[in-house]
Amino acid sequence: MTHRPDSSSLLHLRRYQKMTTIVPGLMPKKPQQIKSYCNSCVAETNHKILHLHNASGTYEIVDYGEFEWSTKYYLLKCAGCDAVSMREDNWDELHEQESTKYLPARIFRKKPEWIGTQEFSLVCPNDVLPLLHETYVALQSNCVHSTAMCIRAIIENLMTSTVGDKGSFSKNLGAFEAAGYISAKQRPIIEGVLEVGHATIHRQHRPKREQLVMLIDILETLLQLLYVHPEQLKDLRKTTPKRARP
Repeated sequence: MTHRPDSSSLLHLRRYQKMTTIVPGLMPKKPQQIKSYCNSCVAETNHKILHLHNASGTYEIVDYGEFEWSTKYYLLKCAGCDAVSMREDNWDELHEQESTKYLPARIFRKKPEWIGTQEFSLVCPNDVLPLLHETYVALQSNCVHSTAMCIRAIIENLMTSTVGDKGSFSKNLGAFEAAGYISAKQRPIIEGVLEVGHATIHRQHRPKREQLVMLIDILETLLQLLYVHPEQLKDLRKTTPKRARP
């Protein structure tokens, strides 16, 4: 959507609009492609312009004057992987700024491939999988509170599904450590992750996005230690030659 002035500051607003559409076959030779973000390639890549729709116009604010706005709607195809996406470029003279939106939304962090494997789904607790998917959706949508709360809920579920519910986070974490799922050095790290979740829920804390990335890193490491590496190690042992005994 194009940015608009604050309606509380307007006495009258008159908007004039013109639109042009460029269709395949009628498109000017340049630009035939643009640089845009590709979720599949996870990078800025060359994209072929399949369709381009231009919308522009003016609006007048009494006592302020007339201002221009424009929006470009692109249907794009990645030149590297052929993935198709949409992009919207907005410009507003009043606010003197440009903005870009992507559909599907630009991926901030991709889920690890092992999350979608059958092997992981078979060993991971049933309640964890939907929470894990929601965590990445929340992170992608910049819902920082939801992301922190989901991470906290996942770790709680991991503890109770392995050692049972001991009545408190501290006791659950102690039993989790005592059972050998984490080491003494890893315990304060997990405590720090849980504390962010506690503060988000109970103390209106808003963690920064880069801090959430660190929490995701820790969560993914914990999940790999519990459910991914043990399964991978089974296959590794099968293919590793045994030492010859004298």
